[in-house]
Amino acid sequence: MTQSKPWAPSYRKPLAVSAGLQLVIILVNSNILDHGFCWQLSMMAAAAYWGGALVLMQRHPHPTQLDLSLVRIGYLPTLALTAFLAPLVWHIRGVL
Repeated sequence: MTQSKPWAPSYRKPLAVSAGLQLVIILVNSNILDHGFCWQLSMMAAAAYWGGALVLMQRHPHPTQLDLSLVRIGYLPTLALTAFLAPLVWHIRGVL
């Protein structure tokens, strides 16, 4: 059994910035009247981002500046990639 590594305290501020950014984007997207399309994209991106951020923090207990930057603003490129790929996948599956 492996022993879990504690996360570095330097992750706290980037996580708070990212959570605040996500909260604002998700709240704005939930108020757009498009039958929930933007909200679904932002929630999928949030799930992907948090999965990636948790893996990054687990594998890098002593973060570099790049790690902290990815945790801080990594949601934005994830959202952009999700906004591009999700409609393609939905179209292929016949949802859109």
